[in-house]
Amino acid sequence: MRKRPARVLVIESDEDDAALIDSYLAGGPSSEDDLHVAHAPRLSSACHLIESQGFDAVLLDLALPQTVGLDGFHKIRAIRPSMPVIILTGKKDEQLAARAVKLGAQDYFIKGSPDCLLLKRAVRYALEKKL
Repeated sequence: MRKRPARVLVIESDEDDAALIDSYLAGGPSSEDDLHVAHAPRLSSACHLIESQGFDAVLLDLALPQTVGLDGFHKIRAIRPSMPVIILTGKKDEQLAARAVKLGAQDYFIKGSPDCLLLKRAVRYALEKKL
């Protein structure tokens, strides 16, 4: 069991989607090892945060400003190859998200789908697999 809250970076440019993701991550039974969530609206600011702060996992939206396809995933992997990355996508990007999983992403979720209610559990599983 972790001694400190896991630090999760959500890379999401849409403020409404970021708030919704926060609600998914806050859901479920609380415990002493709840998640500490930070946000970055752009890949460039996210990369800086990943390099300068100790995050345990990343939730990455594939539709970011100035980022095309899996570029964001590859850049995060180049900075921290072993850090769990969970992909967030719109319905139109499901095949792209599945490709990211084949390249090493832990999982993917379609934003707004009922499966997103399991997002917190997916983060915890990814963190446990890393240990």
